[in-house]
Amino acid sequence: MCEVVEKATSIINKTLKMNGIKLNVLCELNAPILTHPNELVQVFLNIIKNANDAHTKAKKENPYIKIKGYETKEEQIIEISDNAGGIDEKIICNIFDPYFTTKDEKNGTGLGLYISKIIIETHCNGKLQVKNIYESGELTGVKFIISFLKNKPII
Repeated sequence: MCEVVEKATSIINKTLKMNGIKLNVLCELNAPILTHPNELVQVFLNIIKNANDAHTKAKKENPYIKIKGYETKEEQIIEISDNAGGIDEKIICNIFDPYFTTKDEKNGTGLGLYISKIIIETHCNGKLQVKNIYESGELTGVKFIISFLKNKPII
């Protein structure tokens, strides 16, 4: 699985560097995830690109994107988080809806996260969730959590 994370980050890392966004990757997955690696690359790229866009818009100091891969007894988990200011709680429940976008018309179709959720949950037999990150009561970023049950192959 770490190879899939590495492939996705190698594609977009130059853009992140150009925008001054630090990418931190910590991948501690031992067993391979039994799913479609190319589809996972597409999902990772979409989430990372959205974080890049949020950082470009927010212009926060010390922007970063963190990718953490780890295992529990039952699951393999990849978390992608940023410090770009998070998503308004009023709309966070809608971000996986088709055609829902927080971007203007020329920059967003509202299909990226919708398709990502379909890929993870329908094609890869996993789960995709999102939650805001709060530090000292302040909304600071967002975290996407992609999880797969261990030893449960794709459908």
